[in-house]
Amino acid sequence: EQPFLASLSSIVTEEQLQQVKEHLAEEWKCLQEEKRKLEEEKTLLQAQKQKGSERKEENLIQELNTNTSDVITLNVGGKKITTTRATLTRIPQSMLAAMFSGRHALKKDKNGEYFLDRDKKRFDYVLNYLRTKKLVLPNPEVDINLYEAVLDEFDYFCIPLPWSAPRLISLDPEKIYNAHTFSLKGPISSVRLSGDRIIVGGIFEQPITVFNVNSKVTMPSPTEEGFRVHSMDVLGDVLCTGGVSNNPLSPYTILVWSLQHSCVQYRLQGHQSTVWSLKLFGNNLISGSNDNTVIIWDLNTQQKKHELLGHTSAIHSIDTDGNLIVTAGTESSIRVWNFEGESQGELVGHTDWVRGVCLRKHLLVSCSLDATIKVWDLTPTRTEPRLLLSLETKTPIYSCVFYSEPERGRNYLVVGCNSAVKVWNLDNFCLVNTLFGHAGYISALAISQNVIVSSSFDEVKVWQTPYEI
Repeated sequence: EQPFLASLSSIVTEEQLQQVKEHLAEEWKCLQEEKRKLEEEKTLLQAQKQKGSERKEENLIQELNTNTSDVITLNVGGKKITTTRATLTRIPQSMLAAMFSGRHALKKDKNGEYFLDRDKKRFDYVLNYLRTKKLVLPNPEVDINLYEAVLDEFDYFCIPLPWSAPRLISLDPEKIYNAHTFSLKGPISSVRLSGDRIIVGGIFEQPITVFNVNSKVTMPSPTEEGFRVHSMDVLGDVLCTGGVSNNPLSPYTILVWSLQHSCVQYRLQGHQSTVWSLKLFGNNLISGSNDNTVIIWDLNTQQKKHELLGHTSAIHSIDTDGNLIVTAGTESSIRVWNFEGESQGELVGHTDWVRGVCLRKHLLVSCSLDATIKVWDLTPTRTEPRLLLSLETKTPIYSCVFYSEPERGRNYLVVGCNSAVKVWNLDNFCLVNTLFGHAGYISALAISQNVIVSSSFDEVKVWQTPYEI
């Protein structure tokens, strides 16, 4: 947030930012003091123990390696590997060093080999690192599962890596390419990401289709005869869909699915018209409908918690940070609520349909068919919300998602326009990339740490970045 607020200095006055800056400075000071105290306590507790034990372990291993040139044969998951004791004990604090330091009596099998119940393909990466001290990992673009498994192997043997290997490929918004394109019978209404699955919902014969994110393989997909999906959201194994059913007794039911079993777990009934927007948060589901209402559901009890009244038209976009809920739709204004169902204000500024809202802590980004991106300050200590920035984009915006890289201090907004996906850097308000390829407007977007998914009328595109170590 600091780079973000700092970049606003040319747009708003110092007087307007002073209160926020002072609060951030005080919080930072307190955190630094707590960190210093914890580090001192940790040092005092570990210093004597680690210093003595590590020196003793290193001396023992050095003496052992000096006095012997043992060649050791390992049986790793049924495969024979020959190495030396010096290689296995190269990193004193590792599990292998402890096993082969001579302090423990290890039993050999009938062939004179030491058995390790591990996968040889994964173990080879560990052994090569011990032999050469050069880290080589499998390319996650080729096999992400093997990449993650090798990192787990290093963790298992307590071998620290010389650098922090990412558990997922970082998405570099400035180096994106189209990895896959899926064609469907449209129209497509929404897309979501869950692990290695792309979930596509729409108004067609198969209302939900699931693809593998790394290939064009279709995965087991939930199905419900006569149901058309207009909205959905996913959290772990739980998928919620809203739309219209051909059942005359309950045409506007929300379906709650298990992705693992590809079946409906239960149904939520309460809206009187099409459900256009859904947002999952913990055990809560927030739904917005063409009946102008927003409902907060408790998924544990499968009952309504609160019904939010105040909108005068359909609700098409919902987001929450766990404290506040923001809702927007065709009436051009944005409404803010708490989880008790109480109104916290109305944001007026857009002049057309608000197609997307993204809330992170106290910062709200909204996008509209009026071709603007607006940034709002919803700090609780303020008497009322404040518009920080209005950015002209020159083209209507139909969808948007927020992407943050806290370790790099970067914040991006990905928006869907007429046939193009645009990536904006919110720290300096620059357009960093435009992705072309769709024939129609971008109806839906989804994003994770290593992929962007966009959809138009009848196709879904998967955008990724080249992998670099």
